[in-house]
Amino acid sequence: MKSLGWPRPVFLLSFILGPVIEKFYFHSTMMYGSAWLLRPAVIIILILSFFIIYLGWKIQGKATHGGGN
Repeated sequence: MKSLGWPRPVFLLSFILGPVIEKFYFHSTMMYGSAWLLRPAVIIILILSFFIIYLGWKIQGKATHGGGN
């Protein structure tokens, strides 16, 4: 991972939290079906997640391409 430039903390965090998130995802799907995706807290978390990913992508693109658009 170090030779490829991949961040190790992200892998470790996903390795630890992955099974927990998967378990609660299946519980939510069994209890509510796909309707849990329409709950306000879930929508806010999804919007924030996409915004943070987009912002990181945009910042990384500026750093990689020398501050262009």
